[in-house]
Amino acid sequence: IYEWTVRIPDHLEDPSGSSIEETIKDVGRDDIAAICLETMTGVNGVQSPPEKWYRKVQELCDQYKISLILDEVICGFGRSGKKFGFHHYPFLKPDFVCLSKAMTGGYVPFGAVFVTKEIANYYDQNVLSCGLTNYAHPLGLAALNAVQEINDDPKFWQHLASLEKELDQFMTVNSSASIKMRRFGLMMAIEHDKDIKLSDFLDDGVYLVVKKGLIVIAPALTMPISILKDGLEKVIRIIGGK
Repeated sequence: IYEWTVRIPDHLEDPSGSSIEETIKDVGRDDIAAICLETMTGVNGVQSPPEKWYRKVQELCDQYKISLILDEVICGFGRSGKKFGFHHYPFLKPDFVCLSKAMTGGYVPFGAVFVTKEIANYYDQNVLSCGLTNYAHPLGLAALNAVQEINDDPKFWQHLASLEKELDQFMTVNSSASIKMRRFGLMMAIEHDKDIKLSDFLDDGVYLVVKKGLIVIAPALTMPISILKDGLEKVIRIIGGK
């Protein structure tokens, strides 16, 4: 699969996105199927490119007629604080949006690809032959409908805003020279210089992602605020005690 993939520098290596066009010219427009990006990353540190970088990507997709595929498996359906991660960049016009996980709250294995109306209309007259074992599975579709109803409920977004506020307060109080934090919606990364293991948190009933020098927190979007507060207190106590 990798021989068909050409990597482009990320926003940290190429903040302006200027080298992306050079790559397009090197590869050749006719040999490019699409530009594939993860809108916002989770486990590798809750990263997202700045607006300038994404504007360059969209500009080049428009200029060279290249499809844009966005991976929103992690940041879709409210996790980023908006319905979809690319909604933080209103100028982005993805042709395909890959989705899973939060689509069904993780309770039912299910994934999907959202496409533009133009692409969807094409398959009104053409067969999409993918050989999918569980294509249009009724249980997954039912779970998706329920999640979409929740996403359309103003109370859901009010509660999510309250959880975000709690994370912001936590960041304000506990950020320091040795503890750096960032977040998008209910995805938070904590960079530190402590020797911390996953077992340190599991022993205290806290479940999160632990990597060397990095902790990633992703509370449930429906989590009661009291439980989030309790978990954050344990997190900072464990970090501070190391």
